[in-house]
Amino acid sequence: MAGAHARVAFHTGLYGTGKVGLVSSQAALSAFTRSAGHFAFLTTLGFALVSMAVVSISYRHDARWLRANLPYATCLASAAGLGFAVALKHYQPQYLIAPAAVLPMMLVWLGRTMQPRRRHALAAGVLLAASIGGSEYRTWRVREVTVANQVASDLRTIRMMPLEEGRIRLWSYHVSVPEYIAGFVAETSGVEDYRSMVAQMFPNDRTYNVWNGQVFLNGTWKDPVDSSWKYAIFDRKYYDSQETLPTYFREDKARVMQLQAILVVERREAR
Repeated sequence: MAGAHARVAFHTGLYGTGKVGLVSSQAALSAFTRSAGHFAFLTTLGFALVSMAVVSISYRHDARWLRANLPYATCLASAAGLGFAVALKHYQPQYLIAPAAVLPMMLVWLGRTMQPRRRHALAAGVLLAASIGGSEYRTWRVREVTVANQVASDLRTIRMMPLEEGRIRLWSYHVSVPEYIAGFVAETSGVEDYRSMVAQMFPNDRTYNVWNGQVFLNGTWKDPVDSSWKYAIFDRKYYDSQETLPTYFREDKARVMQLQAILVVERREAR
């Protein structure tokens, strides 16, 4: 597990892929552009960081105040700033939760240290950001509920597809169904008892790792060609056609079916 975290930290791609290095400037710029969709979060974070700096500078000659307040400000600003920087290095929207979780404490700190006449402006800004964020969340939730309903419908269709004894389904990244989620957690947990339990719960389902191109079978990673897979399932947000699939699944003998939110590859020839 330590090795896996080291690969993530010292490679520029997602999950330990890409070139050796801390961050790709191109990927970071792309991540920042994508994060700009969370306007309320970015605006509030920027406002909080700048305001904390301004307040601290205004008390620069007050040694007692600095001793009492500056350590907290430094810790909060560092946590939020570093959390956002890490999210830019390894961007996924859910990774913004870490810096966002620090924001309430930053705002509380500002409320306690700002001059009284400026607290009204702070409160108005927080309410405005909350209003914008609430609107963004509502739009996001409507979209995600629609996708969740599509996935549920697709899952029923997939489970009804004929599957001979000894054959398995491969579930890939971000397909939010029990078969994939339980398998993904089992693989990353390192707990053999839990892995065995999941294998018993879903004897015909395994996860396909899109980063190393392998399948976790019987405690080891194997190439898909060495497994008895019949169906490989992909999220259409990432793989919307045969041309976008990992190389192995682009072979001519594979049949591709586009469902509502899921793309299914059927292996024509049994092993």
